[in-house]
Amino acid sequence: MQPLPDDIALHVPTSDDVGRVHELYSDPDVWRHAPHGRHVAVVTTRRMVERWVSDWENHGLGSWLVEDAVTGELLGNAGCSLRNGAHWNLGYRFAPAAQGRGIATRVARLALAAAWEKDPGIPRVASILEHNGASVAVAVRAGLTLQFRGLDVGNPDPSAVRLLYADRPLDPAKVRLILGH
Repeated sequence: MQPLPDDIALHVPTSDDVGRVHELYSDPDVWRHAPHGRHVAVVTTRRMVERWVSDWENHGLGSWLVEDAVTGELLGNAGCSLRNGAHWNLGYRFAPAAQGRGIATRVARLALAAAWEKDPGIPRVASILEHNGASVAVAVRAGLTLQFRGLDVGNPDPSAVRLLYADRPLDPAKVRLILGH
C-alpha cells in the first residue's frame, strides 16, 4: 500500500465509533447531493458501522475512518468494500470542513491500491450521482473512468442519473449486478 500522508490517520472502525460517525452522517451539509441518505436514527449508523466492521473481518478491507493526525478529529470515511463478491465498491464521505483539501482523493488512491493488492481480478468501482461533481472529480483523480451512465432506479428523484466509474470496462451483466438489478 502507498505511504500514508502525514496530516491524516486511518482508523479501522469499531462499534465504539458509532456516535462520532453518526454526528457526521446526520449532518445535512454532508448529504447535499443525496439528502435522502442522511442518517436520522442512530440505529441506521450502527448498522452501517457494523457492516464496515464485518467488511474488515470477512475481507480484510473496508471503509476506514479518516482522522486529523494531530487532533484525532473525524474528517470522514473512505475505503473499498467487497460487494456481492463481484466488485470492490469505493466509497467516501467527508465533513464539509475536510472537503476541497485533496483528502478524499489521497485516501481513495490508498483504498484502490489496497483492493488491487487483495484481488486484482475484481473490478474497483465508484457509484456516484451525476450531479455530485466533487465526487466525480475524486473518482477521476483516483484513476477510474466512466463505464456506465443511466437513470438511478429507486432514487426519490426520478431524474437522478447514476454513474459507474471503474478501473476496467464493465459488461452489462456486471453493471446490473453492481446496480442491484
